[in-house]
Amino acid sequence: MRITPAGPQYSSWPPKQVYIEELLRRLEAMPGVAAAGIDAGTLTTTVRPSGANESLPAAIRAVSPDYLRALGVPLVRGMWPTEGSLFSVVTNEAFARQMASFDMAGRHVGGSILNDTITGVVANFKISQLDAEPFPEIYMPYERFPYIRSMRVAVRTSGAAAAFAPGVRRLISGVDPTQPVYEFQTLEQALADSIAPRRFNLFLLGAFAGTALVLALIGIYGVIAYSVSQRTREIGIRLALGARRGEIVGMVVRQGMVFAVAGIAAGVAAALGLTRMMESLLYEVKPDDPWTFAVVAGTLGVTALLASWVPALRAALVDPLRALRYE
Repeated sequence: MRITPAGPQYSSWPPKQVYIEELLRRLEAMPGVAAAGIDAGTLTTTVRPSGANESLPAAIRAVSPDYLRALGVPLVRGMWPTEGSLFSVVTNEAFARQMASFDMAGRHVGGSILNDTITGVVANFKISQLDAEPFPEIYMPYERFPYIRSMRVAVRTSGAAAAFAPGVRRLISGVDPTQPVYEFQTLEQALADSIAPRRFNLFLLGAFAGTALVLALIGIYGVIAYSVSQRTREIGIRLALGARRGEIVGMVVRQGMVFAVAGIAAGVAAALGLTRMMESLLYEVKPDDPWTFAVVAGTLGVTALLASWVPALRAALVDPLRALRYE
């Protein structure tokens, strides 16, 4: 959820800090709450860790001590800052990779608002945009962040989050009923909402692609089946002259598949070029995914094979005299 302390009573920092501390104290004491914390804002800037040859970009997040635990973010290297430490920070894996090392614990990091010691590295996590690559981040104590306006509150519950929602709302209202709570949702809902436009676009694209595939399958079958049926007289002549039925079927299937394979190859080549236009809609999926192309090409190939084989078999099984009389 999000809270924006507003009004003349929160025009300076001390009342805001009192409000935040009381809010966290009550949330953590609430039955069924495992952890609670706040994210008081983010400042994107450059920082310089000890041992780095140049400044590195990073998003500095001002958080309370239990914010990362409330989100379930695990510590992968080092240790959490000690209770009450105002000049200790942790970084995420994306920041550590910029240094080409996870051995960040004990390093000093400086910047426009930083002069701290890194105590550990936490796993990358996503809270606002599921389809975005993790950005290098540093988590500093919110008490030192001078830009607090709106803050995100995270509450980790031991049971279903929806069941705790009314109680959490009442508790927050009890701290200060003049402060509204908005964007009240579970983390899963927030992440799902972040990709809703992309999901809708891909649904439409998938529906159109599925319809086109069905039409292609019907078209291939119809064209090849009609072509074979037009050769019934020719097939009857071949049978009358001594051709075996298996040879007739093999001949028709081979001829039909030559055209089908040529068409599939041309379609795959065109699709490889056109799918580059879809790259902005995809995340961690390659536009030239080989399995997708293989499945679609295989489906079209099997359809063409059936379209050639079934009519050819039907024609090869007719009596030669009836085939010769076929108009």
